[in-house]
Amino acid sequence: MLNKKMYKKFDYILLIIILALMSIGVVGLMSATQGNMADVYKQLTWVVFSIVGMVIIATIDYEMLGSYSFRIYLSIMILLIAVLFTRPINGARSWFDFGPFSIQPGELAKIFLIITLAKHIDKIVSKDEKGINKPKNLILVFLHAGLPIVLIMIQPDFGTAVVIIAITLAMIFLGNISYKYVIPVVLVGIVSIFLLRYLILIHNMDLFFNHYQAERIRVFFDPQIDPRGSGYNVLQAQMAIGSGQLNGMGLFKGTQTQLGSIPAKTTDFIFAVIGEELGFVFGAIVVLLFVLLLIKCVSIAKMSKDFHGSLIAVGVTTMIGIHVLVNIGMNIGLVPVTGIPLPFISYGGSSFLTNMMGIGLVMSVAAKAKK
Repeated sequence: MLNKKMYKKFDYILLIIILALMSIGVVGLMSATQGNMADVYKQLTWVVFSIVGMVIIATIDYEMLGSYSFRIYLSIMILLIAVLFTRPINGARSWFDFGPFSIQPGELAKIFLIITLAKHIDKIVSKDEKGINKPKNLILVFLHAGLPIVLIMIQPDFGTAVVIIAITLAMIFLGNISYKYVIPVVLVGIVSIFLLRYLILIHNMDLFFNHYQAERIRVFFDPQIDPRGSGYNVLQAQMAIGSGQLNGMGLFKGTQTQLGSIPAKTTDFIFAVIGEELGFVFGAIVVLLFVLLLIKCVSIAKMSKDFHGSLIAVGVTTMIGIHVLVNIGMNIGLVPVTGIPLPFISYGGSSFLTNMMGIGLVMSVAAKAKK
């Protein structure tokens, strides 16, 4: 444990940004639920619980957490396997249901993987002069991240899998990976995009994706092909954001929000609620807060005293950044709908706890750097 003086070394700028985003989330939730305080109280309970968790993690030396990597990794693997035997909710086996609360192991897997993968890569780089560029080491790293990704895809939870893939690639890139590995990956990505477009044109995507995933991708390219079905979510979100114009229609006065036209308005599409009722200006403020948050996390990664801390900070930055890009992107129709929540704003306990644990880790890196 870090000593009590570390409380004085908390990054309070980071904390203020998080509190501002949380406050916006609570207000947005109050409007989205039309005054149904039961959900608001439940979210506030998660907020308090998550803040406590963040403070605890922030005062623990991240190197000590790294020493328990094997146990942490084993525990998340057990949870990801166990959840596959639960009752499906909306066609996915992704939650442990405990009555009024539910836990999503896939969300916790993100933060647990950051802890264990950071330790793994740090050990490789410190002990092997070829580092991560040695084929054996690179294969082991991909296996480390690949096993949880496969289990999450089986649930299925494509959005969470994409986030974990992005985290893994960012941490590998920080490990100074050779361009002889980067260039083939980029080429495969480009070919995959053209292949995806071809499959859309011939309407044969169901060979590679679940039906609902294929529909989401088709709708992304043209929401009008099914405006009352798969394209409904995106079109309503875009309509809500557009009707908010510059200053919004006013809190609790949004037409799409209050009439219930926006789907999943407390989770996936809460940014549409903000855009409609508070307008472009306030939506831009939300984006600015996230940009400041990510810049702050990157600066902490740069000032870290060791490579291990930098890996953790970059992993958390990538996790939050991908969530923000994908969530806001799907609200305005720039990316397919994947069910990824907006950090610190969307309703949901598991995602909130995971993001706050991530901030706790970044604060631990910052505190040790200042020490």
